[in-house]
Amino acid sequence: MLKKLIQTFQSMDLLVKKIIQKGVHFCLGIAIIATVILLTYAFFKSPQLYYIGLGIFQVSLFWAVEFVICGMAIDTIKKGIA
Repeated sequence: MLKKLIQTFQSMDLLVKKIIQKGVHFCLGIAIIATVILLTYAFFKSPQLYYIGLGIFQVSLFWAVEFVICGMAIDTIKKGIA
């Protein structure tokens, strides 16, 4: 199963790969910001900072997964049409 997933990524269209890469990099940046917010929570012990940081971190992970899944779906649709 892992080999099939790797093979799918290797055979993707170049434009779709770039979009997935840029989307995952964007989500990584958001996750780093969320981590910084969570680190400030460790120093100030404000519950609002904890919930904000945790929420942003969850959203960034969700978006990263969405970029990968939607990229794979779009590539499959493009190959089916062509």
